[in-house]
Amino acid sequence: MSIWMRYPREHPCQLLRFKHNRLLSIRQTLLRLAVRGFVTCLLLQGAGCATNPGSPPPSLAASVEKADAAYRNLPTSLPLYNLTVREICAAMEMETPTQFVSSLQKMGIAFDSPKIELPLRGVELATPPLASKEPRAGIPMVLEYETKNAPLYPPEGLFVDATAIYDRTSGRPRFSILSKESDVKLNGRSYGLAANHTAAGDHLKLRAKRLARSGFASMIRPFAALRKPQIYLLDPYDRNKIPLLMVHGLQSTPVAFAALVNALRNDPEIRAKYQVWQFYYASGTPVLLNALELRSSLNQTLRRRNPRVVRVIFMAAPHRGSPMADSFIGLMGNSLTRLDPMLEYGFNRLARENPGAMTPKAAAFYKRGRFSGVRTLSPKSSALIALSELPIEVPYLELRSSNPSTRQHH
Repeated sequence: MSIWMRYPREHPCQLLRFKHNRLLSIRQTLLRLAVRGFVTCLLLQGAGCATNPGSPPPSLAASVEKADAAYRNLPTSLPLYNLTVREICAAMEMETPTQFVSSLQKMGIAFDSPKIELPLRGVELATPPLASKEPRAGIPMVLEYETKNAPLYPPEGLFVDATAIYDRTSGRPRFSILSKESDVKLNGRSYGLAANHTAAGDHLKLRAKRLARSGFASMIRPFAALRKPQIYLLDPYDRNKIPLLMVHGLQSTPVAFAALVNALRNDPEIRAKYQVWQFYYASGTPVLLNALELRSSLNQTLRRRNPRVVRVIFMAAPHRGSPMADSFIGLMGNSLTRLDPMLEYGFNRLARENPGAMTPKAAAFYKRGRFSGVRTLSPKSSALIALSELPIEVPYLELRSSNPSTRQHH
């Protein structure tokens, strides 16, 4: 518009040609400026790389320098010490563990981490613990280990709660990640370690969302389950700790124990003496088959780790079955479940072809239609009745419902 107003007496074609040439000139000028700017940036970056080949990130070096100064001024500088250690942890989050350790080594700083025979995949800062009356040192972290070649651990990864500290040993600076200790000596004084003992469990729960949603699908289509029945270790194996083996129920997965696992890990006495194991299985298969899978997985784990069963805790366990299995809901669940034909109708066929090999009650029960994990939880199941009458050969504790109508006496 300004061009037309400035040259009102020119021919329209001349005015259009002038406008086109003006725009082309502006475009060429901008292009030259952009190219010059890009080349300048490349030259500056190249000069920076040439002057500092292979040096650690400036932020990491500065954080280490501040952490060292705060360490030398302990105990008066504990808040500043924790702040600078947190900066180092944040730098570790941004790199692979190998890159981070390499950066520390170039600065002459030693690195210590838990002796776990798995590759460290990464770290993440954990939520700080609640305020404590006593000053605590260090920064809570979660360590994530690769389990692709370690079938005893969850495929989602092994997650470990830990605390990061900076100190000096024999005059040499050191950055350490501690997972078993509860206190530490810094500059000649002992401190309790800041820790978050639920962060690892929360990370595993977050990674296992798909598994958590698979409980119902694994019940009605057990042979299409996400994974095979197996015992998984949720903690690094420790031969001096007692395994706590958790077995979930119908239409469920080990993720159902997430809150319980966190509560146990929050207890210092339990955390010091026990390690958590969990058994996963597709709950739609018959109970006795699930028991066989548990025994097989336990035998495989025992051959590798060699623990022994010392106590059993039952949590609302239906030793004699559940009336729900014979209800309308139970019948619906049984009808939705799809198994291998041998499992669905094998019991029925055995009962019909071998009437004299079963008690009358057992024959009557097994002749009735198809079977699944739901059906085999019936109180009429002769297998459950027989099992409930066998003595439990180790000390056990049973947690029952507070509702008297649901209690089982045996």
